[in-house]
Amino acid sequence: FSQKCNAKLIFDIRDLWPLTLQKIGKFSAYHPLIIALKLAEKYALRNSDLVTAVPQNSRKYLTSKGMAPSRFLHIGNSFNLNLSGKSLPLEKMIEAYLTELKNQGSKLFGYCGSLGLANAMHIPIHAISKTKNEKINLIIIGNGIKKEELKLLAIDLNVHDRVHFFDFLPHNQMASFLSYMDASYAGGLKSTLYEYGASLTKINDYMASEKPIIYAVGDPNNSIEKSGCGICCQAEDTEQIAKAMDKIANMSNS
Repeated sequence: FSQKCNAKLIFDIRDLWPLTLQKIGKFSAYHPLIIALKLAEKYALRNSDLVTAVPQNSRKYLTSKGMAPSRFLHIGNSFNLNLSGKSLPLEKMIEAYLTELKNQGSKLFGYCGSLGLANAMHIPIHAISKTKNEKINLIIIGNGIKKEELKLLAIDLNVHDRVHFFDFLPHNQMASFLSYMDASYAGGLKSTLYEYGASLTKINDYMASEKPIIYAVGDPNNSIEKSGCGICCQAEDTEQIAKAMDKIANMSNS
């Protein structure tokens, strides 16, 4: 179609599919959906004039699937800093709740996003049960299929008074929420998928808040590592994450 219109064809990749379904979702290589997606991926990589991708290390993988190396361009997720200064206030109930925690001397670590399998939010809940500083609290904003399971986990680990759940917030309230946090958290399951990079859009919001980030995904050359704006941990390493939480909490005391 692009040739008929005398236009250039750009194949823009947010996540690596079907690889994500195979590595995280454990789909078989012989599943009809995987076979169809592989064929579509191969065709697009071979016939596009330019391939843009968010995962920063994906050139080698895409080349192995048929892309000409010269057609690759890494473009990270964008962010409008002008909008971060125009955040709407939080609902009064959430605002009062967070203010009360801060008044009690709590150190707040925030997470914003989905609560599904790939987000692996059971990991920071396990980590918070191992911290030395019992003033550390985890504030989880979002919904997903794992939410009720995560609530039960917090009860089982006896940290339900330090792990707090709220429903999804509109993006235009994100900066207001993060302003209450001492740090933010992003992580994932341990997977070879992330050797090719990750594309977590929440990282831009976290960085714009100018608060330290605990990052436990495991992708090389990530923005946290390169900028020095937080602490990188191995994915699923609860001991390492707990130490990072304690370190940041102690820093905020000094």
